[in-house]
Amino acid sequence: MFWRKKPETQGPSVASVRPADAGTGAELERALETTAELLRTLGRHAFDLPQRPAARVGQDFEQWASHLLVLSPPPAPAWEKSGDEQPSEGPRRREWRKLVRFLGAHRQEEERHVVQSTSDLRDTVLTFVKCIGRASLEDGKNARTLRSRVEQLKAAVEHNSLEELKSSALEVAQAVSSVLEEQQKRATEQTSELRDKLLRLQDQLDEANREGATDALTRLQNRRVFDTALERAVALAPVLLRPTCLLMVDVDHFKAINDRVGHPGGDRVLRAVADALARAFPRRGDLVTRYGGEEFACLLGDTPATEAPKLAARVLEAMRRLRVEHEGTEIRVTASAGFGVLGVGETGEAFVARVDRALYEAKHTGRDRAWGAAPFAG
Repeated sequence: MFWRKKPETQGPSVASVRPADAGTGAELERALETTAELLRTLGRHAFDLPQRPAARVGQDFEQWASHLLVLSPPPAPAWEKSGDEQPSEGPRRREWRKLVRFLGAHRQEEERHVVQSTSDLRDTVLTFVKCIGRASLEDGKNARTLRSRVEQLKAAVEHNSLEELKSSALEVAQAVSSVLEEQQKRATEQTSELRDKLLRLQDQLDEANREGATDALTRLQNRRVFDTALERAVALAPVLLRPTCLLMVDVDHFKAINDRVGHPGGDRVLRAVADALARAFPRRGDLVTRYGGEEFACLLGDTPATEAPKLAARVLEAMRRLRVEHEGTEIRVTASAGFGVLGVGETGEAFVARVDRALYEAKHTGRDRAWGAAPFAG
């Protein structure tokens, strides 16, 4: 291979060790070539970061690939520029430790950028959604002005610039707020257009949130994801006019299960329950989360009140069919459930409290049953 160099001395140094076996040497060559190709692939698919454009990131990865293959100088890291660490003297060698530090620092920089960008996008779009929600509850004029601002946002969404989307969405939110002061009537056609737009924005947020926090034990999304999704559902409810159902499920006698088979057995039960719930609600708009301990929360979009009791009954039957094996012991499971549909004007906190009271009634009246929440009183 073109990167191989003959050692200048007979002594084995870190940079010049050659395996005696020819097969091992060929394997080393292939490993170096594969590693270099991986680095180049990462560089080709780099994206702009706050402090480094994609082209610069690609150059850094290319320099590292060349360094591995032909021992050319790697890109100088920050600590060498600041004088904290001096380049090593002696025979040139592959800087594996520096490569690891470079990759770690680069990944952390990417992660910070993605997390911040996702947070900015969510906050901006939610601000816009709340303004549109107010508009849908009041009749008014100036439909043409409002439509023009939404089209600007549409163009920004189709553009790949997150900053442009954020700026355009904030401008739309401000414009809608001022229009609301004099609006008295809204056209049905415009309301339909805005609903379609919000559905597309909701899909974008769903995609961004898929990389959110996951519960380590059950592999379901966790309480933080549920709280965010519930906040979004409450904000969208006045605009989309689609019912949102909440089903809260609690494993019966879970403490007794832990006492009988130990915590590993209890963990296995929780994983089996989580898998059964995920299979019960496979739609893209359904969110199944571990709410805490042995309690699970299922947020189901576009689910009317007439369907909620059927879904709860289906979940309880799935729990009864579970047979969890642990160290030769068969563990049978039952669960209790409370369910309800989000009321008009109801807050997320009040919605959860109302369904949680229904879950309490289900457990208090004998467990292994579902209980419907009292209607929202307004």
